[in-house]
Amino acid sequence: MSSQLSTSLNRIISARMMVTEKRIDELIALLDGPSKSSMYEIENDLDTEGAVTMLTRLKEAKQFIGHIADEYGLTKDIKPLSRIISVTRSMIWQDLIDTNSTKLTGFGKLVSGAPDSLNGDIAKLLELTEKLAGTE
Repeated sequence: MSSQLSTSLNRIISARMMVTEKRIDELIALLDGPSKSSMYEIENDLDTEGAVTMLTRLKEAKQFIGHIADEYGLTKDIKPLSRIISVTRSMIWQDLIDTNSTKLTGFGKLVSGAPDSLNGDIAKLLELTEKLAGTE
């Protein structure tokens, strides 16, 4: 069946199946137990039976994506983990740069001393983020 798909059609369907599978993987990870975080929390409001049912359905969908990939000869996206870490680190770095007190002037005034404290804390977090690059 794969010969029925043009290169560009294979590419677009592959990309959409990859995004769908990633979203399913994210939901499976949440159902397996959300991670502990400082700044957000996922409240599990599903009962045990509902969670098991949802997990079963998600795994079925994931298997069916595999079937579609095989059936249509879709291209698997392979990325090195180091590249994913690098891209994510860059996005984190940009978010932190935008959190510097000089970039927040349009959102209200910080109390005396807070800009220096905030900027110091953000600078420390930037240092930790830089270490994700393996440079230190």
